[in-house]
Amino acid sequence: MRAKITVLPENKQAEIDAGEYILNASDIAGVILNSGCLKCSCGTCAVEIVSGGENLEPLTNKEKAVLEKKGKNPQQYRLSCCVKILKGEIVIKSN
Repeated sequence: MRAKITVLPENKQAEIDAGEYILNASDIAGVILNSGCLKCSCGTCAVEIVSGGENLEPLTNKEKAVLEKKGKNPQQYRLSCCVKILKGEIVIKSN
């Protein structure tokens, strides 16, 4: 199954395999996102989800805690290194 990511403000898009992490999908689209630990604990990779949040893996308690610690609303932001795009299309704002 295929999915799609659009990265703003660069307005770069890519079709990707469903199950790809947001961080990797943005790289495929030609946008390198900031990242740090790659273990869902530092929060450096937080990106704003503009649309398509329903197409992502569910928010975990660990991810929610990291986002809240960084002052990011878990209803609006996700950690790109540990969240997979399950289906459909998402639009994010690069960090």
